[in-house]
Amino acid sequence: MESGPKYEKQSLSDLVVSHLKNRILSGTLKGGDRLIEMEISNHFNISRAPVREAMRILSEQGLITFSPRKGNQVIELKPAEILEVFEIRTSLETQILRKILRNQMLSEEDFQQLTEIAMEMKDGEERCRNEEDKAFLLNALDLSFHKYLWNLSGSVKRTQILESMFYQLLIAMNEDLTSLGILEKNRKSI
Repeated sequence: MESGPKYEKQSLSDLVVSHLKNRILSGTLKGGDRLIEMEISNHFNISRAPVREAMRILSEQGLITFSPRKGNQVIELKPAEILEVFEIRTSLETQILRKILRNQMLSEEDFQQLTEIAMEMKDGEERCRNEEDKAFLLNALDLSFHKYLWNLSGSVKRTQILESMFYQLLIAMNEDLTSLGILEKNRKSI
């Protein structure tokens, strides 16, 4: 007799991380939303240990915070914090792109791969009817595009910093789409 779904391919903590990260980045979970270990463990029919490990990983990635009496919560970013994250990201990505171009690291195959990702973004935008699905798909593809460049550069530390910052930007953009306009205006002034 089976009492719930069986998860074999990925570790339980990885499964929880993936599920919660998708819900956070899609905007289903908003800034300030509480993540209650018991509810999550009941949802997956698993013990709390993998949920605690997932919370630790999500915290390291800058997606959640922990505070006494409130527990784990999806991060909430103030406009000044969003701008600071955007400025740091712009600076690091500029360094990465300079390294790629200076060292001629972008092959024809790399360019083709980036073009395919860009085309997927265009197709996805036209294909998605639901705004939440569209935002999630475009964010995932955008991250894929940027990660490709980050990894191509071989800049491991910059990539780690950018991944953490990028998740924070995605959360902010999903919380309030007007952030996109604010950030774009500030980016142009930089």
